[in-house]
Amino acid sequence: MHIKNERLIRKAVKGIKSTTLFARILLMLLLALLIFYGYSVYLNLASQRRADREFMATIHDKMQYYISNLESEIERINLAQEQFSNNIDINLLSIDDHQVLSNYERLTMIRDIQTYLLQFYNTNNLLKNTELHIAAMGKTIDCFHSIRDMDREKFQYLSEHYRESGSVLCYYEGQLLIVKPYPVAGIGEKDPLYIASSEIDLKTLQRQIDDLSENSFSNMYLASEDQSWVAGDTALYDSTYGELDTKTYWESDGKKYYVDRVWSETLGVTMYSFIPQDIVRRNSMLYTALFGIFTAAAVLITLLIYHQLNRMLGKPMKELMNAFNIVKNGRLDYQIEHNREDEFAFLYNNFNEMIGNIDVLTHEVARQEKLVVEAELKQLQYQINPHFLYNSLYMIYRLARKGENERIEELAQYLGGYYRYITRSSSKLVPIREEIEHCRKYVNIQRIRFMGRVEVTFQELDRKYDGFLIPVLIFQPVIENAFEHGVENMESMGRIDIYFEVCEPIIRFVVEDNGEGIDGDKLQAMIEEAGRDSQKAVSGLVNVYKRIRGYFGSQGGLRIEQSRYGGTRVVLELIWKDGMECTI
Repeated sequence: MHIKNERLIRKAVKGIKSTTLFARILLMLLLALLIFYGYSVYLNLASQRRADREFMATIHDKMQYYISNLESEIERINLAQEQFSNNIDINLLSIDDHQVLSNYERLTMIRDIQTYLLQFYNTNNLLKNTELHIAAMGKTIDCFHSIRDMDREKFQYLSEHYRESGSVLCYYEGQLLIVKPYPVAGIGEKDPLYIASSEIDLKTLQRQIDDLSENSFSNMYLASEDQSWVAGDTALYDSTYGELDTKTYWESDGKKYYVDRVWSETLGVTMYSFIPQDIVRRNSMLYTALFGIFTAAAVLITLLIYHQLNRMLGKPMKELMNAFNIVKNGRLDYQIEHNREDEFAFLYNNFNEMIGNIDVLTHEVARQEKLVVEAELKQLQYQINPHFLYNSLYMIYRLARKGENERIEELAQYLGGYYRYITRSSSKLVPIREEIEHCRKYVNIQRIRFMGRVEVTFQELDRKYDGFLIPVLIFQPVIENAFEHGVENMESMGRIDIYFEVCEPIIRFVVEDNGEGIDGDKLQAMIEEAGRDSQKAVSGLVNVYKRIRGYFGSQGGLRIEQSRYGGTRVVLELIWKDGMECTI
């Protein structure tokens, strides 16, 4: 019997292993639903306690909401009091300590201020009165069109209270005031010019708290931090004064309460609520025991589900993601080894096939790009500018007419060397010294052609770089650009500077002219676009840019900007390392 059961178990396990991934996930979901169904039954039994907690949370939220509204209302009143400083009449009266104003002017200003205070009072239901204590006049003006001698003692108390505590609320002889002095002075500084004080109606505050207590089925009161004033259930306050601290329970007259409190740092007040304990029932020990058992079972089942899902989904997905990261880092020969028979087997097999195809295609693309670069180089080598050739032949004709045979011989030698170099087909790379000598021949031809109209300076490069290999015909298009687009139309005083800037490992080849200049931003954008799109036709500086990026990678580049002479400055950046040879 035991052996038979073991066989059935093995068969069942084998059946589970052979099922699809979707079927196993569905099975796990059904198990999870069954667990949560049992949990919902249990939650129904415990719903009463949850309702009690929510009841207490609701009362706390009501208190928090009331305190927030009270803070907002007092802050709004305080901000409105700050606007008193924009009132011209108040400012004039507050500084008229030498009695510059006439009685009529002062009386008119006082009437306007009283109207202003009345409007302010009518917009705030929480206020009982609004007053303005002006030190220079020694008078107090309120919103009810009353003016009286200022209480100096009260003025001094309000000023010192605000200066020392920074609190806008101040309790003085039965009055709860919102105080705003102007200007605000620090400790030890002069008294303010005037103080705006708005009295809060404590009866209105009491009525609000009573209504909130009635709606919350609890007893509440609001007390200041220094216990100077209280609103709400004052009898309860008298019996709990100084004894609450952080207590969460309170017993009075044989009744037990839950104590909740909300502290307002802005106002410096605390709101207390006393909720009868017969409303908020305590949980039974049975509930605690059942909850502990259920929690342990839930944790155990959760760990089991996590283990299964991780084995079925987590690890295979992690292996697949790891394979993608390996391929992303450039290893295109990576293959996933597996013995799975589920959906991941299909993914793994197709991944391996896809990577194999990508590897083949990558090598093919690299080969095609190499052929394209070689074709572009040959195109550049065999591309002879007809305009340059015609100008050179015409220059030989003019020199022959003048009988300047030595000049003709010199020009012919330069032209022969020039065309021999650009039509060479031996190597794609040449020592930088050969490229520089070729450029010198080209510059000498142009010197003869321009007959003194252009002055060219060609700086030497340190001989230690002579063996540095660079792409052939990489410098001449830059110099040619300076002649054709820079100084071509200048009748005299043309200037071209050719020099090198070395900051190892970077060697900069710089050509700048004093011509009219070209749209560097437009040309730079065209060059960079051509560098991104290998299908675009290439010529001139665009060709130079693409070939530099092809040989030197992202470190090499071509930059176009304004020269120090107001013309164009083209900078070619090559990467050099001692003994380095560039390869395609």
